[in-house]
Amino acid sequence: MAKIINIVQYLWDFGPIAQNPKYGKSAVWFAHDLQFGKLPRDFSKKEIARMKGCYYGKYENIERAQKPLTTFFSNDFHSYDEVVVWHGDDANSLQLLYLMSYITPNNLYEVSLEDAMNSIEGLRLDVHQDKNWHYDFGNLACGEMERCDFFSVKKKIPKEVIECYQEKWKSLVDANSNYRLNGENGDVIPYPDDFMDDELKAIFKEPVSKFIGVGKMLIRSKWNLCDRIILKRIDELNLAYR
Repeated sequence: MAKIINIVQYLWDFGPIAQNPKYGKSAVWFAHDLQFGKLPRDFSKKEIARMKGCYYGKYENIERAQKPLTTFFSNDFHSYDEVVVWHGDDANSLQLLYLMSYITPNNLYEVSLEDAMNSIEGLRLDVHQDKNWHYDFGNLACGEMERCDFFSVKKKIPKEVIECYQEKWKSLVDANSNYRLNGENGDVIPYPDDFMDDELKAIFKEPVSKFIGVGKMLIRSKWNLCDRIILKRIDELNLAYR
């Protein structure tokens, strides 16, 4: 029997995969949003701390926050027959795919939600799709992770595709940007630090608290942002009403 480890980007995917015998009952949660903060130039503790520091700012204990990533990078991925990355087409999970192609290119497989949507009959989503929508496993309706056999769309990633992913990872690391999001054609591209500033300043023209401002930004924004990143930028711009 093949020795398999599943790599997941989102915590809500971890349980259904790790507890399911058909997926090998082995899963690792990456525990970091790759859209924000510096990407690691290597996988040392110093680089992981730098990565986490850029991301969390004052809202998290950095030493505590970097522990799951240190644990992740301590895995001997080369010892597995199959390292399976579960991903959508959102910038976060695509970057995880690029990262793993860099770490362990020879035994890398993928389970693509887009492939699953095209191949698994009756697969249900729990979101409204609009022009800014991207596939990720968190958008599946309740129970779909357990009901469906996602290994039916598992495939080994060809060498030429691996090399393309490695180049994409290297390009994003070299860009040294604090933000990486989906561009208009779906590719992951670096964004400047001020990319959300105009929207934030429009929201804070009126005297609102930072948390109300975050809520308005989450509703209004065309980007797939998380509340922690918006809070961090509000503080950097000193926008919130106090």
